[in-house]
Amino acid sequence: MTRKGLCPNDVTYSILIDSYCRRGKLDSAIQSLNRMIEAGIKVTVYPYNSLINGHCKIGNLNAAWSFFDEMVNIGLVPTIVTYTSLISGLCNNADIHKALKLYDEMTGKGIAPNIYTFTALIHGFCQANMMNEAICMFKDMVNWDVMPNEVTYNVLIEGHCKDGNTTEAFVLFDEMLNKGLVPDTFTYRPLIGGLCSTGRVSEAKEFIDSLHREHHKLNELCYSALLQGYCKEGRIIDALISAREMVDRGIDMDLVCYSVLVDGTMRKHDTKKLLGLLNDMRNQGLKPDNVMYTSMIDGHGKIGNLKEALGLWDIMINEGCIPSTITYTALINGLCKAGLMDKAMLLFKEMLAGSSLPNRVTYTCFLDHLARDGNMEEARELHNIMMKDFLANTVSCNILIRGLCRSGKMEEAMELIDGMTEAGIFPDCITYSTIIYEYCRRGKLKEALDLWGSMLSKGVKPDNLAYNFLIYGCCIVGEVGKALELQDDMMKKGMRLKLSTHSALNHANRHLKLTG
Repeated sequence: MTRKGLCPNDVTYSILIDSYCRRGKLDSAIQSLNRMIEAGIKVTVYPYNSLINGHCKIGNLNAAWSFFDEMVNIGLVPTIVTYTSLISGLCNNADIHKALKLYDEMTGKGIAPNIYTFTALIHGFCQANMMNEAICMFKDMVNWDVMPNEVTYNVLIEGHCKDGNTTEAFVLFDEMLNKGLVPDTFTYRPLIGGLCSTGRVSEAKEFIDSLHREHHKLNELCYSALLQGYCKEGRIIDALISAREMVDRGIDMDLVCYSVLVDGTMRKHDTKKLLGLLNDMRNQGLKPDNVMYTSMIDGHGKIGNLKEALGLWDIMINEGCIPSTITYTALINGLCKAGLMDKAMLLFKEMLAGSSLPNRVTYTCFLDHLARDGNMEEARELHNIMMKDFLANTVSCNILIRGLCRSGKMEEAMELIDGMTEAGIFPDCITYSTIIYEYCRRGKLKEALDLWGSMLSKGVKPDNLAYNFLIYGCCIVGEVGKALELQDDMMKKGMRLKLSTHSALNHANRHLKLTG
């Protein structure tokens, strides 16, 4: 344009900046704005609106606010588009209160909200589980002479479904139809999912069938919600039948649908159906992804089918699917459970040498199995590494304490409690009750009571199990009075004695009466 001697004006630059923003090329958009300013071309509100909207869409609210402040400082007046972009960005960032404040500022300046403003706020309320406020905003639209459209209804319908209120969601669905609005897959998907999540899977299937009869278009997302509902209820046969129906109706199964079915068959431990699904996938030109392989490996590992888990691992590697940290951890956990620590350690070393580094869960798997097997030296060494790398937490400390107690290393268990506090890790009821139980089992009631007092002084509330442990310990050494005192205390808190503890207390009481 410039080569031909033509000079771009504010409209040219505004169109260019808007185009860059829509395509996500925000750096180019900013460069164009700078060139526009350098050329002495008067900047209007339009390029700023584009930049604010573009940055809000990618979640960069700091940059959006920076452009907002810049435009105000040069004397430009924000428009409905400016405010709506920021309100939408704030809602998507779960900052509904700031969005409302901005809405009040906007209306206070006499700028009337439009359909996009209302829809953004309703979406924000729904995301924040503030359904009453979402409904009020929906009703308030009428006061501004703004009529809700399909997107507005879809947002509110989804909000009701997530809230478990499918009845109200279907009232809105009927209202849409009565107003002549056209629902689509964004309407159907939450309704189907909502029915399934509230245990009404058969109704969800009837709804899908009625939509099909009325020639409404459905997609794989609608069906995946139904398949997930069936699988959660263990109705794998119904899920497979619906999947076949879906294909017969001209909707192709995608990776999500197959993943749902694979997960369902894994839960039922149906290897035959699982292999059939994998063959179907390959015939459709689809390959299992990392998530699907991880689900299958984890499922087999949990029930001890290590041969199948290792076989899937090999297939995954051969197909060029790179295992993630979660995949490694799933297989390591299965190997540890089966006592194959050497193989698990080889995988662990492979992780350290590769890009999928072990995380807290990976370390905790090893720690748990080492502690259960009584390999306390190795368990301590591993936990020291976790502490050094800031991966240790209350759960890992509790595992080590349990192992130390079982090995009779009570002093070390007590020292670990002090070490936890120094490292900023807070002991919980399980931490204390594990040691209290071991003291009681060994007849060391004084130590158990001292630790009980320490637990209470730290603000840690004992649970039912902790009370039962200590009462049992009192009974063992004949401290019936203390046991009854603890029983009264727990009863006041709505807790109850376990049958075994109750028997021990009765036995100790009878023994006291006989000897007294």
